[in-house]
Amino acid sequence: NSSSTSHFPFDILTSSDVEELFETSSMTTKTITTFKDQRETKGIQYYKLSNELWSKTNSAIADFIDEKINNNELKAKIKSLHVGYLEKISKM
Repeated sequence: NSSSTSHFPFDILTSSDVEELFETSSMTTKTITTFKDQRETKGIQYYKLSNELWSKTNSAIADFIDEKINNNELKAKIKSLHVGYLEKISKM
């Protein structure tokens, strides 16, 4: 019988082969889904950090316009905000 199966140009799958393929496919799908979820979560974290930086920078500029801080204080505040932002990103 082995000579008759050698004429097939493909391998015949057993039920255990099919089960193994299904398990592998399922694990791959879960891994991809988990990675996608993590990517979305990280993207949201980046978005929130960026929004926080934008908001605090605009607040500092408003303080400058309202003469609550001078030009050098504004520059120092913006620099501090950006350094803090970069530190937070490096920890993500």
